[in-house]
Amino acid sequence: FSKLSAINQDLPPNVLFTSEDKADSYDPIDMAIGEGFILIITKDGKLIVRGDNFRGQLGISGKVIQVFEPTEVNLPAPVLEASCGHNFSVIRTADDRVFGSGAHNKGQFGALALEPKSGHTKRYDSITSFYELITGCDTCIGVRAGKTFTLFADADMRRIYGAGKNHSYQLGLAIYEDELVSIPTLVFDLGLASPSKSEKLLQIKAGHLHTLY
Repeated sequence: FSKLSAINQDLPPNVLFTSEDKADSYDPIDMAIGEGFILIITKDGKLIVRGDNFRGQLGISGKVIQVFEPTEVNLPAPVLEASCGHNFSVIRTADDRVFGSGAHNKGQFGALALEPKSGHTKRYDSITSFYELITGCDTCIGVRAGKTFTLFADADMRRIYGAGKNHSYQLGLAIYEDELVSIPTLVFDLGLASPSKSEKLLQIKAGHLHTLY
């Protein structure tokens, strides 16, 4: 995870960490890439961010629009999973809480319940907890971000909840009054297809305008 290869082979790889950055102290084990920004999870559960922060996607509050050096973002528990959308981030911690930051103009976090009645919150500039919004989901054990939507997996890996844009039916909701799903909504239930509780989903994936279980 020390290098991010360039698409253009004539360009050298973009080195994310150098010896001056004390890369060994980070000990990265996983990473997620958004549009112009990156999230890195370290072995000890730290979240390291770098890149564009125009919409608050790095979870660094204030007026910082770009982060040029690897920077740690504090969370209340070690980070297990991180996923990037177009310009927002979703993070799951060891206590199975869900956090997010960045653009919410398409309802990506399903955070309508947190917002004032006077208007729609278009972005979250700092890390915000959205765990309590996933009603019906006892414990979230998986998160995936698509371009402008988010998927949440229930503890039994048999139910998937989604929020955000659904204009191409990327959430799997064939009939919906609005293309924006403003609260986390059950979009897939394996129990309807397979009564056997021993059968579970192994992975969930979110693409640009599609999902795969």
